[in-house]
Amino acid sequence: MKMKNESYCKYWGKAKPSSEDGVQYHLLPYHSLDVAAVGFEYLAVHESLSQYFCDKLNCCKEDWLNWAAFWFALHDLGKFSEAFQSQKPELVEHLQGRLPDSDKPYNERHDSLGQWYWNDRLSTRVIEESWFYGATKTSLDCWMRSVTGHHGQPPKATMPNCASDEYYSKNDRKTIDEFIAHIRDLFLTGNVPGIPALVEPVKFEHVSQSLSWWFSGITVLADWLGSNTDYFPYVFEEIPLETYWLRARNQAKVALKNSGVIPGAVKTQLSFYDL
Repeated sequence: MKMKNESYCKYWGKAKPSSEDGVQYHLLPYHSLDVAAVGFEYLAVHESLSQYFCDKLNCCKEDWLNWAAFWFALHDLGKFSEAFQSQKPELVEHLQGRLPDSDKPYNERHDSLGQWYWNDRLSTRVIEESWFYGATKTSLDCWMRSVTGHHGQPPKATMPNCASDEYYSKNDRKTIDEFIAHIRDLFLTGNVPGIPALVEPVKFEHVSQSLSWWFSGITVLADWLGSNTDYFPYVFEEIPLETYWLRARNQAKVALKNSGVIPGAVKTQLSFYDL
């Protein structure tokens, strides 16, 4: 996975006020992986919660973790839009050598923008190209809505009488294709694409609906910790996603340990008096 001036490295994901010192922005693909890493490592150590998901999906833990990481990495898909990027015209000019298109204003939140892109374009491609065996659009919608709703509420269900092209440029669409191709290489390996086929289609849809409540909560937690610059400092230089993923996982382990959100081990040998 060698870098070749990847187009997705021309998009910012986090930014500081221009008045603050230090690195001014964090590239969007790296923030996406920061959040995926927190979710991945949280589920890796939360044995009971992961076992609950695995039992429902009839899959092994290794495949489950990669399945989850794939969806976590798509949580900020809406930030690839020209509309979102236009909030920082100086960064668009710096990264892409141009000023943003004023005809694509940021008048809808990025969580809804990401969901609309999935509805309008990406979900059709996923189904037609059989990224997941035996999955329907309705069942996969549950997972996508779980991650795009990472600010504590569901994204808006439909676009306001327009297509996603109102917010995304042609270059944005091409960039998303390149980014997701690399995300697929990272996470949709081995038996992961076959997870939906491990149960009956109707049951997978029902299970996806049920699990989406838990998965949404985990995404909120992952985005909260994955946005903490104490553990995930801004990075603007290009790094292969495979390399950055390993770095992000190590940072996620520290963030989770220090935050205190990892479940504590039950000490069965202590008496009530000892406690």
